[in-house]
Amino acid sequence: MRLIALIMIATALVLLGADALTSLERGGEITVRSFGAVWAALNPASLERFKDWVQHVLPFMAQG
Repeated sequence: MRLIALIMIATALVLLGADALTSLERGGEITVRSFGAVWAALNPASLERFKDWVQHVLPFMAQG
């Protein structure tokens, strides 16, 4: 569990750094990527499959 937690913290710090650099590139305009935007950048097909699965299996969560 500690290893998983360490990996999640490291990933969060990397994404925070990427958002900070993007904000600097845009002249100080604060830019924050959503989890969906990061997932879509890495593998858009799996994001679409996940969204379809949520809509069919867990319709109450589809709005979130």
